[in-house]
Amino acid sequence: MPASKKIIGVFARPDSSVKRSVVSAIARAAPRFPAWEWVLVAPPAVVREFRVPDQLNGLLAWPDDEQDAQTLCAAKLPTVFIGQIGPPGEARVDRVMFDNHHSGRQIADFFLGKGFNSFAGFRDRSAAGYSYAIRRWQGFVDGLAESGLPEPPSFDGYPGSLNTEGWLKQLPALGRWLQNLPEGTAVFCERDRGARDLSTACAHFGIGIPDSLALLGVGNDDLLCGFGTPSLSSLDLDGDRAGTLAVELLAHRLRFPRAKPQTETLRNFRIVERASTNRIAVEDEVIRDALQTIRAHMIDGIDVESLSLKLGRGRRSLEKHFQAVLGHGPHREILLARIEFAKAQLVETNKPIADIAELCGFSEPQRLSEVFAREVGVSPRAWRKQYGK
Repeated sequence: MPASKKIIGVFARPDSSVKRSVVSAIARAAPRFPAWEWVLVAPPAVVREFRVPDQLNGLLAWPDDEQDAQTLCAAKLPTVFIGQIGPPGEARVDRVMFDNHHSGRQIADFFLGKGFNSFAGFRDRSAAGYSYAIRRWQGFVDGLAESGLPEPPSFDGYPGSLNTEGWLKQLPALGRWLQNLPEGTAVFCERDRGARDLSTACAHFGIGIPDSLALLGVGNDDLLCGFGTPSLSSLDLDGDRAGTLAVELLAHRLRFPRAKPQTETLRNFRIVERASTNRIAVEDEVIRDALQTIRAHMIDGIDVESLSLKLGRGRRSLEKHFQAVLGHGPHREILLARIEFAKAQLVETNKPIADIAELCGFSEPQRLSEVFAREVGVSPRAWRKQYGK
């Protein structure tokens, strides 16, 4: 092997979509560094003891616990940690982290924006004590508190896929808890695994989703969110961005080995809505019917006049009602619905922006770009670059 070559180890057990996204992003970045050679060094999750090969020149690692962190740092290599597990002692490690408190606040804002007024949480006992779970829940609580709401009730439970015996023992108590929640409660789950198991419990007890309860998890795991009915809404932690940042930090560390360790923190995540939250939670019947009509006729170019006709109400009366209940008129609600539709199209399809603008009812692409930048804070192109597949 040429002396200029550097062997870079990648340590990440691919047991979730976000970790797989991180590894995929690292692989896509590899051509930018032709002098690097890559090896996967993470053992299966059932193997707790491992050794970092002596031949490595650098590490990109997602440690699962302190034991992993100690073993990885003992190699004394230029290293970047991804995730919430930090290095032991005074180890000099660059990091890519997720702002879990902010993610919890985003979920609170998402539920509040959909009109929910009853909330609950499923706390994952298998994640108890982990900072990411604690921070996500606290962010959710703080987000609700900003609207004057108290900390919601929660159930501390074992995910069935990790602890079948514990899951079966807790099932009767979980059922009673679920059945006592008010109709239309929005339930936040700290991980997708818990959300999927909670969905199974709801089916067992005949509780409808999303009509009786709405569920949302974290991680946007492609298997857990898409498996079964209903599909699960989830907050996407943007593993692609995390992997890209990790590679950039390692490149900097190899070039400047004495530089002060850096930490990049990801926030402002995308919430991917699927069937488990896809209901109109507004109690006002007129507004609920209006929002359902706007959604159903989005691509038909619906406007305030046609909305009034479909609802059988006068335009002025409808505008006053919207203003009284939502604090803005139907025109703005239609505009916001178009933006949400455009977001989904930008992420989930490869359609040109001009086609998406037409599909969303904008007269020209520039108009979509102007409104999108004003409401979202970035251009449609930047949104697709950040969140698109």
